[in-house]
Amino acid sequence: MKVDKYLYDEEVEIIYELDVSEIYNPIIFVESVEKDCADSIEARSRLDYMKEHKLNMYVELFEKDGLKGYIDNYLKRLFDTRKLILSQMETQTAMDKMIAMDMARNDCI
Repeated sequence: MKVDKYLYDEEVEIIYELDVSEIYNPIIFVESVEKDCADSIEARSRLDYMKEHKLNMYVELFEKDGLKGYIDNYLKRLFDTRKLILSQMETQTAMDKMIAMDMARNDCI
């Protein structure tokens, strides 16, 4: 049976680490760790995802004091991607209008 090195207790928001005696000890009080991270829906969603699916990564970032930087970088990439998608949608809309006008012009000839 595989035993996880870290466990997250969602109810009390504590992360536990398995020690050499095979006892889980509290190591991270999530509320105090996340207070410096961005408080947007996107940031909360990513942090929740990490706690549920990437707990080792979460703990590693915490230990390196890199959780806030990771979330800030994640949000920047997310917003840059959104901006790019919106820009491409605007370009596509402009192209669709040009094609429609060209087709209408050709129908009149």
